[in-house]
Amino acid sequence: MEKLKLAEILKNKHILRLCIILFIGVLLLAFGGNTGKKAKPDIAQDVPSMQPYAETERRLETILSKIKGVGDVEVMLTYDGTGKRTYVKETERTQSRAEAQSSSSESISVLVPEDAPVLEAEVYPKVRGVIAVAEGAGSASVREQIVLALKAVLEVEEHRIGVFAK
Repeated sequence: MEKLKLAEILKNKHILRLCIILFIGVLLLAFGGNTGKKAKPDIAQDVPSMQPYAETERRLETILSKIKGVGDVEVMLTYDGTGKRTYVKETERTQSRAEAQSSSSESISVLVPEDAPVLEAEVYPKVRGVIAVAEGAGSASVREQIVLALKAVLEVEEHRIGVFAK
């Protein structure tokens, strides 16, 4: 009885087409989406992480708090841009001379799992400005010591450093 109802439903061309399309869609979802390869890294992953920046701020807070009269201190750094990462790539060079033909080839072989890119260099951006908030910054001499320390470590001009009392 149920087979007869199914046969009658499938006689309608629109319903038959819809069933075929649904069946193909289910097959594509089940087997077509996974090729076994990992996706290439996103652009967002190509930007250096914020971890080194936070670590720099933490180290500055630790060392500044050891200066006599500074007390508890918090530091915030601003940067000029986001930095840059350079990856190793295979290169090939050909040299030719008028007298004799010579060719040379340079190749870099690095064993990396699953064709992951190899980081060659990471350039961090320059510090653009600094804010330091310290308990002892009410004193002009302590403020001056903080500014001198930040100038020395970060190579930032004095007018880009702000020191404030907590």
